[in-house]
Amino acid sequence: MGLFTNPITINDGSADHVFSFRGQVFDKRQKSSIGEWVEPAASSIENSIIRIKHDASTDIWRHLCQRSVMQVPAADPDGIYRMITMNLTYTAHKYFTYAEIDPQLYIIKNALSKVDFTKNMRNLLL
Repeated sequence: MGLFTNPITINDGSADHVFSFRGQVFDKRQKSSIGEWVEPAASSIENSIIRIKHDASTDIWRHLCQRSVMQVPAADPDGIYRMITMNLTYTAHKYFTYAEIDPQLYIIKNALSKVDFTKNMRNLLL
């Protein structure tokens, strides 16, 4: 079984987005496993994608979940598509189990859900 069902429906808070597994991507360093899920209903210029990367080449494993999309910002007077990228990365020694990692992930997930988190990040608050 893969990381996600195929296809997978993910809600952005106002609408559902359906992503399909496109396949694995070549990693020129030969260290990472990379998979991509694309949103077929999005326009080609949006390049709506979820990317998963795993690097288990050392004892410290690295994992990345990345979301990127091209959109026109509402405030852009020129109407130019611009990139938004969100990353969730974690590293942990290979001896840690998912049960030991999950509580740390819950802390991050709950921090992200706090009121005005995105606004405060955008305003460079610490």
